[in-house]
Amino acid sequence: MASLANKYRPTVMSEVKGNDNLKSIIVRTLKKKDRPQTYILQGERGCGKTTMARIMAREFGGKGRDIREINISDMRGIDTARLLIESVGYAPLLSDSKVIILNEVHKATNEFQNAMLEKLEEPPANVYFILCTTDPGRLLKPVLSRCALRNYSVQPLRRREMKQLVLEVLAGENIKWRTEHITKLIKVVDGIPREALVLLDGLIELEEKRLTRALDELVNVVSELPVELVRAINGSAPWKEVARILKSLEGTTPDDIRWVILKYMRKVLLDNPQPAKAHIIECFEDSFGDSGFAGLVLACYKAVHF
Repeated sequence: MASLANKYRPTVMSEVKGNDNLKSIIVRTLKKKDRPQTYILQGERGCGKTTMARIMAREFGGKGRDIREINISDMRGIDTARLLIESVGYAPLLSDSKVIILNEVHKATNEFQNAMLEKLEEPPANVYFILCTTDPGRLLKPVLSRCALRNYSVQPLRRREMKQLVLEVLAGENIKWRTEHITKLIKVVDGIPREALVLLDGLIELEEKRLTRALDELVNVVSELPVELVRAINGSAPWKEVARILKSLEGTTPDDIRWVILKYMRKVLLDNPQPAKAHIIECFEDSFGDSGFAGLVLACYKAVHF
């Protein structure tokens, strides 16, 4: 059975929730005869960057194997750049255009970015590049300067937009939730549509009491202990205090905690730019997908021992 995230993934731009200004700009741009061939979609994880990129790819005329997605986290070096440069010289196999989507492109090495500059600036006539990133500041300025849409970001959904998404999914699954349950879910996901669909996948079949308990636990995780943790780290608390909070968080998803810390520290750094604040963000910029809770503990240790 398909996950809700795949089942309800938009296939045309009109189905994408929120980001109305950016969507209208993309639609107008795609209608131009002399439209750009290199684009960047930036924003927080789970906001719909890759979904928009896939929709754009189809609008460019790409089909099947002529739409290629590459996760730069796994293939970030000069060898990947050389393979890409070679591949764009070949004609599309099944369609009029070839589209290359580079996910997590901010993790590309400088060698990769420099090698790609020429192709990003002047791709072959039937080739399009779409760069997706959560951190455009890590891209080289010459790379950014070659990208259309660089002045715009894919934003999290507003509360009413998220409510509309949740209600549509529940209706599509023939499930009814009480208003308080929907409100709690919206609070937990903080505007991130992918997070909402992933959580709905695990919650949608729960009976009333278990659903209430699960949502209450999630609200507690995102609203209390993680904020206490990041305040301790930001305030240079002793490691003993940080460790106490971490022990209370065992059993939670480390990357959920990581995003709470990143969002909090982003605001702190904007208001109070200091190397120590930037260092905290650097400690949590990589996913804990492989290292799990141990990775979270290590990142916290590095953050408080600056």
